[in-house]
Amino acid sequence: MRPLALAAAGLAALVLALGVFGDKGLTSIQGDAVGPETRETKTQYVERAEDALAMTAAPGYAMVAFKYPLRPDQAARAVDGVQRVGAMFAPDTGLVPLPEPVAGTGRADVLSTALGTNAGGLSAVVIFDTPEAMRAIAQRGEVLAVEPAPADSAWGAFAVRPPNF
Repeated sequence: MRPLALAAAGLAALVLALGVFGDKGLTSIQGDAVGPETRETKTQYVERAEDALAMTAAPGYAMVAFKYPLRPDQAARAVDGVQRVGAMFAPDTGLVPLPEPVAGTGRADVLSTALGTNAGGLSAVVIFDTPEAMRAIAQRGEVLAVEPAPADSAWGAFAVRPPNF
């Protein structure tokens, strides 16, 4: 009986040690961010975003900030043709992850559903596309700025600061 008790105690100690000291998994460190920095003016932000966009050479994520809050249909038109819209930002909702449209629906439907009854409109979306597509979107009338995330950024591993100007 004593060897069985020792084996059980040893197993319990091993489980405890693995729980305390074992692999905790990888934690995403959000050192990278898109969006205006603290105390950055609208003009400063637009200039910084333009500089970053001019230097972007590979497909990746970018925040598209709008000049004013847009309805879902307006926001969908502003980013029409992008590969992916991964999230939206509205003043009262914060960052909301978005699914891709399913058959029979469009991006405006997805944005409208995610926005819900928020009357404030959309202030930004996070997209994934090529530098050329990002530059084309930056020229659209409703767009304030397109700020690419650093080239090595993975979805969920960079922060998104709201464009509250």
